[in-house]
Amino acid sequence: MVYIDRERREVVVKLAYCGPVSSGKTTNLQVIHRKTPQKARSDWSYTHGVAHINIYPFELGNPGKLNTRIQIFVLQPDGDESARKQILQNIDGIVFVADSHRERLGENLETLQQLEKDLDGCGRDIIDILKVIQWNKQDLVAACKPDQLHKCINYYDFRTVPACSTNYEGVFPTLSSCMHNLRVQIGQEVRRSIRDQRRGQTMHEIQPHTKYDNCTFYLQNKVRFNSCVFHNCSFRSDRIRIESFDSCKMVNCGFWGEYEIELSQCNLSCVPEWIFRVTFATKITISQNEITNISHLIGKFRNLTHLHLDNNLLTTLPASIKKLQNLQFMSLSGNNIDKPHRDWLISQLPNCEIHF
Repeated sequence: MVYIDRERREVVVKLAYCGPVSSGKTTNLQVIHRKTPQKARSDWSYTHGVAHINIYPFELGNPGKLNTRIQIFVLQPDGDESARKQILQNIDGIVFVADSHRERLGENLETLQQLEKDLDGCGRDIIDILKVIQWNKQDLVAACKPDQLHKCINYYDFRTVPACSTNYEGVFPTLSSCMHNLRVQIGQEVRRSIRDQRRGQTMHEIQPHTKYDNCTFYLQNKVRFNSCVFHNCSFRSDRIRIESFDSCKMVNCGFWGEYEIELSQCNLSCVPEWIFRVTFATKITISQNEITNISHLIGKFRNLTHLHLDNNLLTTLPASIKKLQNLQFMSLSGNNIDKPHRDWLISQLPNCEIHF
């Protein structure tokens, strides 16, 4: 998670460039280092034996007018395992640098899948952490086109940027795309203002601007989560409806009961961004709207048992839907999903009752 030093008025963001051996990760950082004015960058350093540089200040237009310092690591797939794990446990975002050469398609995919396993082992979710895939070495005669790379490798539909890092092409657009993806997270961290703290208490309501540590919540009816931090807390309820989730952070929390998001007939053309932060939800209903696309972030809802998306304008669902192995029921009637995609959904969610 991003670190905020309010005395120095600085936000510190940690990024890692990952990918197969010799895909251009180090070259990316060399270009960033070379093209950044000397006063706005550090020399090459090493943390846990892993090379990194610092870029500052990086203007994001944050609330609070804080500067952003970016600490960028190069993680090699064949590097020290303990150092790699330590970096991945504390990283805020990942850029995956893929080699576009057609003979390395399989190696790219294997490395990306191994990264996903490594993040799972650290208790992290690749859908949360990986911000952009760079299709590097697009200048090669034997390079695959971005469309082909996307079909073969980008199974969760991450953002992508074509590049040729040796010619400086696509290097800074990749970094900018990654930071753009982190803007919301950084803004939430900066806006969060904690005014009170509760420890080891039994609570029946949530107060905004409060840090809760080792508390137990018994909640009912409708609940708003606004500007709070929850650490080692447990939530128990029969059924509650979550109405908002803004600028909150949850660390090592447990949930028992049903947690529902209900946004039917709200004239929505897209799913509100805040919903994808309520990853503990067990039921989501967004029926009878005009939604045309579902983000790959839907794969974060590992506790989800019921998903109602009927009567929208959907033609497909993202590949990350297959991560919802606890899903018991999904309604997709009244959409424009063709038979091949229906068959694919059934194959990916064999234990889920799907209505088309």
